[in-house]
Amino acid sequence: MKIFDIRDCLNSLVKEITQVGIGFLVMLLLTGGRPPAFVVNLTACSSIVFVTYSEARRLAKFLSNRTGELPFLKILSNSTDVTI
Repeated sequence: MKIFDIRDCLNSLVKEITQVGIGFLVMLLLTGGRPPAFVVNLTACSSIVFVTYSEARRLAKFLSNRTGELPFLKILSNSTDVTI
């Protein structure tokens, strides 16, 4: 792994932590500091989905830049030599 790859991973991690933190702060501001359990659970689940989606998108972009093709197309084509 090159230093640029590590730097990109770290930048992505900091960006996602900041965005999730802002989401929780907005949730607290909208509920007056006393959110119901449902709202906290909904915010946590949406944060997990957001981080998973953005990491999958970042990884697909990274792999497509390295190989010149999208890795998910290999998976969908039922290829036996799929490497991720």
